[in-house]
Amino acid sequence: YDTDSVIKFSSLSFFVGIKLHKKLCRDYLLSLKYFKEYVVKTIDVTTKNRHIEIQEYISGELLRKKHMENPYVKKQLIEICQSLETMKNDGHPHLDLAGSMGMVKPCLSNILVDSNNRLNIIDTTLLEGKTVMPLGIILESMLPIIIARQNYLLRQFLK
Repeated sequence: YDTDSVIKFSSLSFFVGIKLHKKLCRDYLLSLKYFKEYVVKTIDVTTKNRHIEIQEYISGELLRKKHMENPYVKKQLIEICQSLETMKNDGHPHLDLAGSMGMVKPCLSNILVDSNNRLNIIDTTLLEGKTVMPLGIILESMLPIIIARQNYLLRQFLK
């Protein structure tokens, strides 16, 4: 979108509608509370029928284990994990760091490493589906696998 922005359309919003929009807005605000310095600023430009976001374009790579060789990158991931733990202890769902690519490849696809070795969380979806029923039934049934995969990747990256 333009030369310095990315526009993100939610394909699920067509099926779930306003419930998904409200969830994603809540997820973003909660993520800002816990991960403020890492969350990419997101502007909501939702239309009547579709959840749409605009973010600053960040040139970078998906976070992989190789990035842990850089102490600065590793320190940031440790801070993100500490915030994740605080979030969980406060009774909130996990933030999805693995993303869809992380389910099939050894990466955390919702975190980009930019050219300055800064970590950028590009998707702030929380791992819960109760607020977007009936579609949420599918997500809820998959949560143990998704969370286990994410925890596995985090352990592998930080060991």
